[in-house]
Amino acid sequence: MTTKEKVKALWQLCFDDNEEFVEMYFRLRYKNEINIAIESGDEIVSALQMIPYPMTFCGDTVQTSYISGACTHPDSVSYTHLTLPTKLEV
Repeated sequence: MTTKEKVKALWQLCFDDNEEFVEMYFRLRYKNEINIAIESGDEIVSALQMIPYPMTFCGDTVQTSYISGACTHPDSVSYTHLTLPTKLEV
């Protein structure tokens, strides 16, 4: 399974989105380059995407990102609170 497929499976487990939306999101928005994931063995237990977003601030455009699809496998919630902040700082 690819990283994208693993994140998609985790998304479907964590969110109650219809299949059309999930397919559209992973076709149009998801990219491995903007995905941050925590793995345990061969499984992704937590993931989020940082989607680029240009923001205007005081007349200037600033390149920012917004977090989308932040999710953690229900069986791994106690594990990720220790490691997710470290992953985001990278």
